[in-house]
Amino acid sequence: MSTPAIQQVYRHARSGGLYRVVLIGLFEATKEPVVIYCGEDEQVWVSTVSTWEAKNEDESERFI
Repeated sequence: MSTPAIQQVYRHARSGGLYRVVLIGLFEATKEPVVIYCGEDEQVWVSTVSTWEAKNEDESERFI
């Protein structure tokens, strides 16, 4: 998977929840890219891009 696209909606493979990417940013201390995204319940989440792009244990995509 490539870097998530801003305003794109992705489905979490396990939960089935929908998440909209709000921004791509940088973690201040390390300058590592992060994804800021929002669920259907308006909860805002932050994950590193590497975590976002990581595969599940069965090698399936986390977000589709």
